[in-house]
Amino acid sequence: MNSSRPVLEIDLFSDVVCPWCYIGETRFRKALESMGDQAPEIRFRWHPFQLQPDMPEQGIDWREFAEEKFGGMKRAEQLFEHVTDVACEDGLCLDFKKMTRTANTKNAHRLILWAQERGKGRELSHALYKAYFENGLELGNEDAVAQLAAEATGLPETEVRVVLAARDDAYAEAVDASQIQAARLGIRGVPFFIFNQRLGVSGAQTPDIFVDAIRQALDPSERGSPSA
Repeated sequence: MNSSRPVLEIDLFSDVVCPWCYIGETRFRKALESMGDQAPEIRFRWHPFQLQPDMPEQGIDWREFAEEKFGGMKRAEQLFEHVTDVACEDGLCLDFKKMTRTANTKNAHRLILWAQERGKGRELSHALYKAYFENGLELGNEDAVAQLAAEATGLPETEVRVVLAARDDAYAEAVDASQIQAARLGIRGVPFFIFNQRLGVSGAQTPDIFVDAIRQALDPSERGSPSA
């Protein structure tokens, strides 16, 4: 690793069932790739943000949820078609037809925080996005989540299962604390990126906006924020 590279700390508030979070994280990766040798060294921190914190742990029928949240399936399908088209432009193959249930994401967040302590949080969050939106992963299915987590991170599946089974632990407390922190920061939607603890970017912005934000965050003379 080139020690002369600048360091960019990224605090990302996100939820694994948010399609715009998946798109935003993908666009951020593209922004870094476009910077080539000028890309900074990344120090990434995942911050849980539950879009539906009151959702039952095992979730509810996906169609029932979509109809209630979006005011009927016709409206829901229009929104799904729009976000699917946007995602496709970024090389993501979202397939809402594969979804059968939507679950509470607290356990997924707990697992990401655990993996993050072992340097694998970003790998796991990306794998969960992909499995949920492209393959219809049921987040309430511990067997499927444990297998995915082990494959994505290389961490022992037995340890993954122990974390998933724990429920009320320090990671659960951290999920709740992150939700409170987001509210105090005025974060009402995700994804929300904070660069070097001082510059915020809200939403799935385009790679060029992310590049501009990265450069501003690395330049101490800059204090502005990009359009969000």
